[in-house]
Amino acid sequence: MSQPSTVAVKRGTSSQSRPSEFPRWPQLIAYSSVIVIATLVVYAQVLKFEFVSFDDIDYVTKNAIVRHGLSWGALRWAFGFHASNWHPLTWISLMLDAQLGGLNPAVFHATSVVWHVAAAIVLFLGLTRMTRLAGPSCLVALLFAVHPLHVESVAWVAERKDVLGGFFWFLTMLAYASYAERPDPRRYLAVVVAFGLGLWSKPMVLTLPLVLLLLDVWPLRRLQFPLVDREAWAGAGRLVVEKLPLLAMSAISAVLTVVAQRGGGSVESLVGLSLVQRIENALISYAAYIAQMLWPARLSFFYPHPHGTTSFVVVALAAVLLIAATILALRMGRAHAYVTVGWFWFLGTLVPVIGLLQVGLQARADRYTYIPLVGLFMAVVWGAREAALAMTRRGSGNALASPRALMVISGVLVAALTMTARVQASYWHDSARLYSHALELKPDNAVAHNNLAIALMDRGDVPGALPHAREAARLAPWHPEVPITLGNALARSGKSDEAIAVYREAISRRPNDLRLRSNLAVTLGNALAQAGKPEQAIAVYEEAIARSPDDALLRSNLGAFLGEQGRLEESAAQFHEAIRVAPDDPNAHLNMGVLLARMNKLDDAIAEFAAAQKLDPANADIAANLERARELRSQTH
Repeated sequence: MSQPSTVAVKRGTSSQSRPSEFPRWPQLIAYSSVIVIATLVVYAQVLKFEFVSFDDIDYVTKNAIVRHGLSWGALRWAFGFHASNWHPLTWISLMLDAQLGGLNPAVFHATSVVWHVAAAIVLFLGLTRMTRLAGPSCLVALLFAVHPLHVESVAWVAERKDVLGGFFWFLTMLAYASYAERPDPRRYLAVVVAFGLGLWSKPMVLTLPLVLLLLDVWPLRRLQFPLVDREAWAGAGRLVVEKLPLLAMSAISAVLTVVAQRGGGSVESLVGLSLVQRIENALISYAAYIAQMLWPARLSFFYPHPHGTTSFVVVALAAVLLIAATILALRMGRAHAYVTVGWFWFLGTLVPVIGLLQVGLQARADRYTYIPLVGLFMAVVWGAREAALAMTRRGSGNALASPRALMVISGVLVAALTMTARVQASYWHDSARLYSHALELKPDNAVAHNNLAIALMDRGDVPGALPHAREAARLAPWHPEVPITLGNALARSGKSDEAIAVYREAISRRPNDLRLRSNLAVTLGNALAQAGKPEQAIAVYEEAIARSPDDALLRSNLGAFLGEQGRLEESAAQFHEAIRVAPDDPNAHLNMGVLLARMNKLDDAIAEFAAAQKLDPANADIAANLERARELRSQTH
């Protein structure tokens, strides 16, 4: 590895000078302790939180591989494309939690909090190493740790990728600061490894090599800005070449991510959202993130995409704001490089998730600000410091310019953000609370209505779920999940005919949707059975199974129906197949156990009940059936 020469930057402004001595360890430990305490004030409560139905199902609770914990097979699986992403380290982290605590949500939440705390501390240490200023670095880390926009990344188990990616992002910065001080291959290898682990955690980390170039300008001062002569351009070229291995890693991660997201059906086509609509939403989202950073209110788990309905005036104002801020940041680059660096950190790191390549149905998301806001925090904190120093040098006598006053103001700001974030985190306690809060903010949020309907049905409150399912269908009939939720709610409400009509209408729009066909078969089969037409019901199930032979729900329902008809051997065959295709479904084992008990095969029944209980220890029905089977066996011996 060739060692790039350092390009000197013009001195003479306080924003580009730094102390020569690194702060002492007692000071670093004291600041780190403040970061830990403030973070725990916000997030200690999450140890009592549940999983939420918004992606936690796919990532943990219904993910058989993750639930089984670590194994060689699971590690191989982690490096595949799952959940429209490629982030093997995130899967491995979740598997380790399951290995240690089963499906105890407290273990998963505690791990996320630990990673977030660690990320904040490493950010503090990295900035301190680069700037030699512990106070401002600590304030940036505190803002990162307790800002309400970051609650989603920490309190949501499925966003483990954020806290992991953030930790390795800042660890890469810390390693790079060491390398910049004394370039050598071993230190560069540390940068590569930390960056690679970040990419394995979350693909959004791929913009980091460009941020390292910004850090070369400030605070590392390896690169002059602006590039005013041939020597400066040559030095910049050498620093770019230095980043080429990292940029190659980013390119590979980008390709893997696009493949994963297209394969998972998460990327919206230009037919659904035109390029103009994407650009409009990107401009508005940039402005919205800035506004929410300054005033973090009305935060939601999901912001519906406007689909081009935003007025031209709002879009134009957002565009003017971004252009003006960018011009200002460039003009301030020579005297106040931290502004330029912080602004372009914010702009650049949001590019992969700003919506130009639309992934998902949201307009924007709080979790996307986890890394980008650090750039703005740096600009604001160092700007305030420079303003105070300037007033002090001029002898203005302004009391707000004193170090003690700045410390008090900073403390009040951090305290206010901490309390706000604590309230925001409380909404993530459970699914129903999360979605209800979103509807309080925006009653026409179709995703919130749909998800709340599912959460209420999971609690057994079908009458309460049905109005939300109907409203979701009214607001977003095109949404792939909405007809499934509405059909299920109608079927469980005894409105089979209406449910069947909903499924059939949705199938006419999406004829290849096997989930819709499966739900239609279950509802129609149950309706025919209740109407006294058992042969027609069986025919419906068998036709659906022919289309979807690995649908455990269809096989379990057919097995239960055959059992009711007294066709026990045929019923057992269906339950066997259900267990084969879904070995981690406790209901499949429970159904088989009940059937075996009916067939007086008590030993086999007990084995099935025990398997079901291992998968779902809190299920009272499983426990009761297991106890009853053991009692019957003891009576026969």
